[in-house]
Amino acid sequence: MTNKEAKELVRKYRAGNCTEEEKALLNAWYLSLASGNGQTPAREEIEKALKDVSGSLPLKKYYFIRSLQLGQIAAAVLVLFLFSASIYFLREQRPASGFSGNIYKNDVAPGGNKAVLELADGSVIDLNNAAIGSIDHKGPVRITKTREDQVIYQPALEKGKVAEMRYNTIRTPRGGQYQVVLPDGSGAWLNSASSIRFPAMFTDGERKVEITGEVYFEVVRKYRLSDTGKVVIPFIVVASNQRIEAIGTQFNINAYPGEGAIRTTLLEGSVRISLPAGSKFRLLKPGQQAQIGLDPSRSISISQANVEKIIAWKNGQFQYDMEGIETIMRQVERWYDVEVVYEGEIPEKKFVGTISRNISLSKFLDILSYTGVNFRIEGRKIVVMS
Repeated sequence: MTNKEAKELVRKYRAGNCTEEEKALLNAWYLSLASGNGQTPAREEIEKALKDVSGSLPLKKYYFIRSLQLGQIAAAVLVLFLFSASIYFLREQRPASGFSGNIYKNDVAPGGNKAVLELADGSVIDLNNAAIGSIDHKGPVRITKTREDQVIYQPALEKGKVAEMRYNTIRTPRGGQYQVVLPDGSGAWLNSASSIRFPAMFTDGERKVEITGEVYFEVVRKYRLSDTGKVVIPFIVVASNQRIEAIGTQFNINAYPGEGAIRTTLLEGSVRISLPAGSKFRLLKPGQQAQIGLDPSRSISISQANVEKIIAWKNGQFQYDMEGIETIMRQVERWYDVEVVYEGEIPEKKFVGTISRNISLSKFLDILSYTGVNFRIEGRKIVVMS
């Protein structure tokens, strides 16, 4: 569908003259813009959109957000669906001063690669200021920082020798993220306000780490020799008394205290989730998410997950799938290292789409402001105004 045809459909819709099929076509066209494929939807997509229009979305507001690059300008596309009134298509480029309705006394840069490393002897290394190359090689491993702001642990002892169990911890602040290659070759990506504690050298019997916040893992498969042959060495993650056991797999754990639950999402392989008592455990399949609430029952529930959304942070994006403003602003607090307060009622709106994590706070808020939510930046405090 061309832009001219779309404009004509929008005109007819606002005048109340659209057929149900035309409404579905317009809905699907906007969805194609939000998804980024730019193609006219197939008949099946139109039929699905028709079902959505006539059934499940009659009275709610949904904001579809997509980040674009227009030259050096960070831009965004928002689509508003309000089926009881009208449909709007909004594009934010570089708004004139005061256009957004926001008040910015200053701006805040996005987060970046920031972390500290605490060695077993208690010494602390600021990884931001550490030089490229060897950081520490006095213990059983050689620790190296790469040009890509990655810390790599490489065993320095000969195979078969047993080292004293010495623990290291990497912590990211609010506004930080970091990647570490663990002594067994597994990768761990830390989101902001997160930590990982691990032995500088794993034993042949177990690979075990402890985390807080949010961490994405790519675990390599490791074996040890036994009387019966090769035995897989499990990789165990402990997060707020939850135990995740993996072999060779990719998964994400979100254990932020303010999110109300611990969520483990599996991308590849398989993991086993268990609670401290050990009597309850569940197996995850790729594409599934296990959620453990913080209530006394602490039961494990499993559901299908939007994997792309969940690991978007690792790929430099915020991705939303029917998220409320409070969920979004908690991410803003952690990534931009700010405090968020609300003035008036908290807006009841849902957002769908993708925004880059590499834009300034003011640009991020300008994107959201097209939905009618306004903001003030006061130092490192953000005021959300309904």
